[in-house]
Amino acid sequence: LPTSLGVRPASQAYEIIDEVLQEVVGQQWPVVSLGAASSSGSPEVGTFLRALGVKQLKMADLKRFLEQNVLQKAQFGKLLQLFLQHPALEGLISNLKVRHPETRTVVALADLKFRLPNAPPGLPMPPSFVPEFLSEVAGVEQLDRLLGLKPAKAVRWVEWLVGGPRGSLEDEKSIPAILHFLSVHHSEVAESGAFHRLLERMKGCRCIPTSQGMQVPSKAYLPSVLHRGGAGDAVDRVGSGGYATLCLPCVDPSVTE
Repeated sequence: LPTSLGVRPASQAYEIIDEVLQEVVGQQWPVVSLGAASSSGSPEVGTFLRALGVKQLKMADLKRFLEQNVLQKAQFGKLLQLFLQHPALEGLISNLKVRHPETRTVVALADLKFRLPNAPPGLPMPPSFVPEFLSEVAGVEQLDRLLGLKPAKAVRWVEWLVGGPRGSLEDEKSIPAILHFLSVHHSEVAESGAFHRLLERMKGCRCIPTSQGMQVPSKAYLPSVLHRGGAGDAVDRVGSGGYATLCLPCVDPSVTE
């Protein structure tokens, strides 16, 4: 029979009526492809296919498919909408695994327990926290309901960051979001031991994006100091003259202050 994966024996093929499942499952498993005859849902066609040995996709099959395969971001979005339209399918949400579009790591929804309120775009997350790309697709409220997520305190995130690899603090893409989050939540985390350990660690890292590239904090200058003194365009002259001035294009000026 012609299937989504080429011509296969009928005993290996699946019959799926729903178009979303046809598309998602058909990329990994052989799904019968008979054009208009297949999509019409004709009882005669279905009877003929089953007589040949074609299997109808059942709930147990779908669960096994989700356990065995990793979805792309777009596939996750389509399946999520399908599950929301059919409450009987919502129980399968914890079986989903999604590949992060940038890091290529696998995020298992069953492992997600927390969400971080007011997290800026680009902020790295612990494995048990909902990553930004899933929130973009599903929305925080939907994920809260489906997964029973709990809001996490900023201190918990700081504890993870200080115990993580040094490279995350020197990543040019994520450090503006890290500095933004630490600044916004400074009053909440300032008294914690984890925050003080993080500060000591950051002092030895090239974690400050500047006009001269990533620098350790002791070699960076705050342009806002010059602005307060009425220096005007002196900031540009200092930055181009060999001094590394702070450069955080993604951070609001009030947060930089």
